[in-house]
Amino acid sequence: MAYKSEDLTAIDTAIANVRDGKSVTQITIAGKTTRFNDPPTISELRALRNEIKAEIAAANKTRRFVLTSTRKGL
Repeated sequence: MAYKSEDLTAIDTAIANVRDGKSVTQITIAGKTTRFNDPPTISELRALRNEIKAEIAAANKTRRFVLTSTRKGL
């Protein structure tokens, strides 16, 4: 799934709301809205945040390589 920084912001907002004692009933991530019957715990939201961070980092990772040239040296 392709996550964006807006998804990370939505999760951070949900974590802050749960921490402040507010009820989180739905979250929109990657254009899909998820409704919760039972409020999610902070640990569940943090696990999702870590997953999103990892996927964003993997998508933005620059591939690096070294081009080696060799000769006989004569």
